[in-house]
Amino acid sequence: MKKLFLNNPNQRLSPDEQFYMPFVNYRALKNIESAHQKVKHILSSLKLTPPRPILDNLNDRTRFSYFEPVTSAKNVKYFIKIKLFEDKYINNYFYKNKVLGDALRNNQLQKLNRYTPTLIEGTGDYLIYKYVQGNNYGNRYYYQPSFIVMNDLPNLFQIINAVNEFPISLLPKDYEVHGWPYMMFHIYKEGEITEREIEYKKLFSSREYSFISSLFYNKKLEQIVKTNSDNLSHNDFQPTNFINRGTFIQIVDWDNSGIDHKFYDLVKFYIVHYRKRKIQKVIFDFALQKVVKTKEDKIIYFASLIARSIVECTALIKEKGSDIRQGKQISLLKQNILKTRIIDTKYWISQLSKIITL
Repeated sequence: MKKLFLNNPNQRLSPDEQFYMPFVNYRALKNIESAHQKVKHILSSLKLTPPRPILDNLNDRTRFSYFEPVTSAKNVKYFIKIKLFEDKYINNYFYKNKVLGDALRNNQLQKLNRYTPTLIEGTGDYLIYKYVQGNNYGNRYYYQPSFIVMNDLPNLFQIINAVNEFPISLLPKDYEVHGWPYMMFHIYKEGEITEREIEYKKLFSSREYSFISSLFYNKKLEQIVKTNSDNLSHNDFQPTNFINRGTFIQIVDWDNSGIDHKFYDLVKFYIVHYRKRKIQKVIFDFALQKVVKTKEDKIIYFASLIARSIVECTALIKEKGSDIRQGKQISLLKQNILKTRIIDTKYWISQLSKIITL
């Protein structure tokens, strides 16, 4: 089977594509019959038995790959992912999972091995992992509070520390680097800060809006982020990717991983997936006490919080507009999240403006 690598010029992504995954109707893209035959062939050649009919999995339009727990002829359970069709995003996802899986498998002493499933075998078409027995923390409803409780936080902080300690020298030079473009992308592409100027000027003062808008042109901030983006980052650090193993937690799906600053996972974890203020305070304090160690760290931390917050504010503003157009009642939860996020962002702007000159 042909292996696909990111350093193939035909597989490279543009700057926008690199950091933005639009909604794709994968069911419309994939040929169900050819995908069915491909999955059957791979499972048969590997002597693996699926837990249910293959088509039950393939008919889910949101899936770009086949993934199931499977059983070997010796009754050993594995987890398999099979790529269903050729696509530049998906090629990239499979590449990164394989590269990181191989790096961990070949360096068993790395702490991150404890917190990630073990890659048994990987090609350009499929990935086989040791089966992980546990409960997923995820919830598909974006604005519903997570099942995670205060007692889970120490385990999650251990994962973040293990990710940050992973030596990027073990990864190839073509592994995706995010850093400055990724941070600013959140404000100007996903956050639509210029397109929604009127709406944002109602939520922020003119000075605050000007501060947010000028971040992209701040050369000092750009240089600080660029010279401090040298950590592995999962980049999708959320409850749907957490597996509760009882005494510890594992994290799966490294599709979006890259080289980034050390706060990205922590910031996304804080901003997007937590609605409980007590838990948010512990996360925020952990960052300031255990991770933020220098003035430059503080600058990156607050800039990242602002960037991710703007993305969520924009998403909530869009949902509000959509609800009104469809005659739906805007949920109190969403209103409160937006109100809280604006208050927080104003505070982060005030903190960042004290330590960086525009």
